[in-house]
Amino acid sequence: MIEQWFDLNGATLRVRAGDDLLLSPLLPYLDQLKSNPASQADVFLSITRAEPKAPEHCEVIFEGRLPEGADGQLLMDRNGACSLIVPGKIALTITPDRTAARMCVQRCSEALIGGSAGLYLIATVLATREQQLLHAASVRLPGTQNAILLFAPSGAGKTTAVLALALDGYGLLTDDASVLCTGRDLSGEPHRVWGLPRSLKVHQRTAEMLPSIGALLSNRWNGEGEQVLTRNALRGVVDICVPKPLALVAIWVLGPRTLGPHALRPVKRSDVLVRVAADNVFRAPRGMLPGDLCRFQNLSRIVTDVPVWELSVGRDLSTLGQAVASALSH
Repeated sequence: MIEQWFDLNGATLRVRAGDDLLLSPLLPYLDQLKSNPASQADVFLSITRAEPKAPEHCEVIFEGRLPEGADGQLLMDRNGACSLIVPGKIALTITPDRTAARMCVQRCSEALIGGSAGLYLIATVLATREQQLLHAASVRLPGTQNAILLFAPSGAGKTTAVLALALDGYGLLTDDASVLCTGRDLSGEPHRVWGLPRSLKVHQRTAEMLPSIGALLSNRWNGEGEQVLTRNALRGVVDICVPKPLALVAIWVLGPRTLGPHALRPVKRSDVLVRVAADNVFRAPRGMLPGDLCRFQNLSRIVTDVPVWELSVGRDLSTLGQAVASALSH
């Protein structure tokens, strides 16, 4: 039995697992957030090898294909306990008070610990301290401690855009998993953002468009034409930001690609909220779950409070950072 503690910028997670193979799938997200044991954790997770069973008398909230390609279910019992299940492979159950969770994993299914189950757990931990896990990229403006969120659905080009910006002097927080902090901190900033320090998934087209990134990769691509690029591999090529909150000063939504010059233009806040919520807020058959309602309220707040823009990326990625800086200065 092994135990490890993690500090997600104030939200503490204690994990107890039967062996390293059960813990290691979470480390691509959490390894840089390891901490010393505390007097108490916000969430305690136990991971064991056992037959994953769905709790009895539960309502099916979601049933379908998960991002990792497995068919899963999200269930809720009458007391509010939530379970994410991949039948016969993994079951994550979170108590109604969100202070404890248990993963039961079938042997040879350990990789699923780092998929939707792991991200659902991390989102639960973050929510204990008024933080929201968002499907969004984020970068730091050069020479500042200010950050920008970039929203777009999977496959729309977030990774390509933020890597192009990072190659032009912007700090890379994350290409896919941003954390929004609500409530003022000691600096007085009402909205802050940091990046979950996970590896990037780079598509072959991105590697072709950004040769300095392609040089870091092998010629072995998965079935989706992607391969993993670790943050350590990027160090020395781009500025990798430490996972600490920065002031949120703007929101970008990724628009259609253009064959002409890059374009960064203001857009209606209502349109931005619709696009951002569609990719970040899950609506169950009976309405929003409490966590998604909170996420929607916080998204509404930041879309109201900070400038919003639509970014259309042109053909010459080497000039993207300069074009954005010029647009923001006017």
